This record gives sequence, C-alpha cells and structure tokens, in this order.
Amino acid sequence: MQEHNFSLLQRETTEKLRGDIEKMRSELRYEIDKVTAGQLLDLNLERGRIRDELANQNAETSNLTNKLDRREAPSRFSGKQRLGRSTARTYAV
Repeated sequence: MQEHNFSLLQRETTEKLRGDIEKMRSELRYEIDKVTAGQLLDLNLERGRIRDELANQNAETSNLTNKLDRREAPSRFSGKQRLGRSTARTYAV
C-alpha cells in the first residue's frame, strides 16, 4: 500500500513537472518569437532607410551629371565648330 501511494505521488509529481516544463517551453518560444519579430522589423526598417538614401543619392548624382552636361555642352559644341573651321581652312589652302 505504501509503495502504491509512493508510486501515485511520484506520478503526480512527474506530471506536474512535465506541465511546468511545457509551460516554460511555451513561454520561451513566445519570447523568442517576440524578439525575432522585433529584429526582423528593425532589419526591414533599416533596409527601407538605406534604399531611400540610395535613391536620394542616385537622384543627386543624376542632377549633378545633368548640370555638368549642360555646362560642358556649349564648350563641346564650340570646340567642334572650331575644329570644323580649322579643318576647312586646311583643305581650302
């Protein structure tokens, strides 16, 4: 009889411990998922920020390239005209 009571007590204790362990696993899983979701959100926000910054830099680079092209266009045209005139003079002589 005493052995039977000890066996029941041991089984109850084991079941209680298994329940506690399962509860801790569940809480740990929840906390891990929460941290992972937070990190994923941070990474996505940082990726978006970097993408926006790159787009701004590309736009600024395009604007500067266009400004340089507009400034150099008249001098390139003048240089071609001069080259054309000097070439024509060479053949005319």
